[in-house]
Amino acid sequence: MRVLSMVGVLSCVGAVLFGTNGCLGPSNECVMGTDQTHCDGNTLTYCSLVDETVGPTWQRYDCATKVETCVDTATDAYCADLTVKSALCPAKGSGSTCHGDGVLECHEGSIVVETPCFSDAPDCVAETGRAASAPFVAYCTKSRSQDPRCPASSDVTQLCDGATALQCRGGYVIWQLTCPETEVCTVSGAAPTRCQLKPTP
Repeated sequence: MRVLSMVGVLSCVGAVLFGTNGCLGPSNECVMGTDQTHCDGNTLTYCSLVDETVGPTWQRYDCATKVETCVDTATDAYCADLTVKSALCPAKGSGSTCHGDGVLECHEGSIVVETPCFSDAPDCVAETGRAASAPFVAYCTKSRSQDPRCPASSDVTQLCDGATALQCRGGYVIWQLTCPETEVCTVSGAAPTRCQLKPTP
């Protein structure tokens, strides 16, 4: 079984992306848990939380580093070596499933990538009740219990609960940040929930 840890991916790109100013600005922001991951040539472009003070941002990884090919599927994109099959993955289709406290991305019976759930969202949850023809889906959450503040929608939802910025999916909190006293939580259209400085009186 071949497993590529995204922890290694983050360590490869982190210094390049954040080594100069520590923040790439709003143009690099994204929404975790959606199907926005894609291939740009042989470069995998994906959404990840590297710095909680910034929020989720786009990360980039060259698949050629592992002598692999970037592959777009119906719901995601991967650096893939599909020659090794695993009993942990369904034999057909593409999607994600839980394995312990991590998410396995699978394609046609192969493990494409294993992503450990990070400390701020340590639990893996697999969605149930999806149609047989729909992609199987799993993601990291702050708790295995659904949160009453979150809608049950499978889409990622941005919202504020007082001074707390939240991202929800399937009724679960997938990201949370409490704004400092000098800032307020704001939501604007499809942009990520964020903390902004309070207006000057």
